[in-house]
Amino acid sequence: MDRAGTRPRAGAEAAPLGILAGGSGVPSEIAAAVAARGRGVHIVGIAGEAERDIDRYPHTWVNLGGIGAMIRAFRDNGCREIVIIGRVRRPNLASIRPDLGFWTSLPVLLRLLRGGDDAILRLVVRFFERHGLKVVGAHEAAPELIAPAGVLGSNTPDASDQAAICRCTQALAALGPFDAAQAAIAYDGGLIAVEGADGTDAMLGRLAAPNALMRHPLAASGARRCVLVKMPKPDQDRRIDLPAIGPETMRRASAAGLAGIAVMSGQTLFAERQHAIELADAAGLFVIGLEPVTAPRDTTMAEMPNGLAGLKTRAQRSPSAAHLDDARLGASVLAAIEPLWPQACAVVSRGYVLATEGPGGAMSAAGRAGRLKPWGTRFLRRRSGVLVMTDIACELGYDPAELVRRAHASNLAGIAIMHSPRDEAALAALRSEADRTGLFLLAPGDAR
Repeated sequence: MDRAGTRPRAGAEAAPLGILAGGSGVPSEIAAAVAARGRGVHIVGIAGEAERDIDRYPHTWVNLGGIGAMIRAFRDNGCREIVIIGRVRRPNLASIRPDLGFWTSLPVLLRLLRGGDDAILRLVVRFFERHGLKVVGAHEAAPELIAPAGVLGSNTPDASDQAAICRCTQALAALGPFDAAQAAIAYDGGLIAVEGADGTDAMLGRLAAPNALMRHPLAASGARRCVLVKMPKPDQDRRIDLPAIGPETMRRASAAGLAGIAVMSGQTLFAERQHAIELADAAGLFVIGLEPVTAPRDTTMAEMPNGLAGLKTRAQRSPSAAHLDDARLGASVLAAIEPLWPQACAVVSRGYVLATEGPGGAMSAAGRAGRLKPWGTRFLRRRSGVLVMTDIACELGYDPAELVRRAHASNLAGIAIMHSPRDEAALAALRSEADRTGLFLLAPGDAR
């Protein structure tokens, strides 16, 4: 589809479709679907990421640092349109072999180190289109790989499952303006988990860990069924990074004890659909495609109040203006999710929401925050990121100083507590450890 929504020009359709392939088997699925319609393909596989089965199609292997080689491969093989698909993990900088195209594109690449997924992906799209390669979505190139509406297997969600699905969609709609998540897990009595920057598989893996559901007794006892919902963010560019499910999603959902999975029909990539549905049926999971709904927004980022009003510096180090911006964004995230998840917490780094956790989840969020930061942040060796907490009342099952130590180990810059701590001894422990480790601490009350 072109920008006006009409069909592509005949010349673009006749030219081979380029596929920039990261990890997963989806690039080969797209290639097979396109080839079945008689159109040529050329896959540019990122070494160390793309699966070897792309060798069945015309292809070129490139290093992640070979930006110029990527563009040349598409041009030399006559591609005018490309699909960008598959995961790309945080790179080992020692393994990147930059070419001339990398260095000439360095100003754009440095901008990719900032911001959330949507901002980064928009930059990627603009970068390739400035080089004459039109980016099209997987749903345009291979519509048969997109999840349809309705029940997609032999199992059907019951009334409690439908209530859980509703909770998930409400949470994702609330977090959508913050570029924060594509997936959530809930039961009919409450929200369980929200996807972080490490993705859906990691969220499911955490839920499958022993005692992960202990903060949700009804779910832990099996009295309530948990469901996973995936849906695109409101402003997401549908040409890139569509929500996706596949066989691995079914395996992980089963291991986590879920009842089923709901996705937005027409807007979700369903990899290896037949095999995935067979796995879901065998595990007793339902899979359903929801009808797309445009949820009205109650507020916009510009209308968010200053969530830091009344907070004071409670440790020796003071936050920078950038740190205050991150804390303010975190406060807005907590305000948006509070009706569904009271006493939540969030980690924000350089304007990017890394994680959102429910009551009692601050330790987990602080502990994994360092692995979730955008590419390059750890390489720059600068402290960045703020753990923003509603309060500390639900975090007292352990030494509060350990929370600061984990934040320090993740290279966060500080902690912000939105409500007045009811336990002055816990606050004193936080303050003492913050002073020892050089983190800032914001909380209501007089500066001390």
